[in-house]
Amino acid sequence: MVLETIQQAVTLAQFRETTLLPENAERTFELLNGEIIEKMPGTTRNSAIAVNIAFEVRLFCREKSL
Repeated sequence: MVLETIQQAVTLAQFRETTLLPENAERTFELLNGEIIEKMPGTTRNSAIAVNIAFEVRLFCREKSL
């Protein structure tokens, strides 16, 4: 027999309380469907890659009148 545990959804107040703790100062979280999810830290390099891709796509669309 498999026993499932039912977790209660986290409220916005609980989320804020948890994320504002001193030990979480350097971490980034988001609240998805009542669950606290830790986000992976982004880097400048990742952002630069996204910007470059978007730039090239925009140029392509402009050239093709899309």
